[in-house]
Amino acid sequence: MIARRAPPQRPAPAARAARLDDGSVIEIAPGRWLGRAHGVHVGNARKHYWHQTTLHDDDGNLLALSTPYKLVPEVGIEFAAGLACDLDRDRAVISFGVEDDSAWLGETTVSGLIETL
Repeated sequence: MIARRAPPQRPAPAARAARLDDGSVIEIAPGRWLGRAHGVHVGNARKHYWHQTTLHDDDGNLLALSTPYKLVPEVGIEFAAGLACDLDRDRAVISFGVEDDSAWLGETTVSGLIETL
């Protein structure tokens, strides 16, 4: 896979997304980092998580943010932890947990994630 981590001397750009929790980031072009982040809402004694695709520059500035989406719409708790991309094959894999009891892998295209922005 073609992937590169954010340089260790500065915080990962997705960590600075506006009021969204931690996410993974992949450099998709010089100075452009594609990521995913998540948010949570607690209501009716149940947690509801959602995800957003993010685009940052090298300084961690948020350039674009998708509308919120769910990976498994029928569940409340889903926590995406990782993002791996193969840019040459236009493939993206997201690792995530569902209802705190099972681990899943979701597959989509890098271009599809970019289109959400």
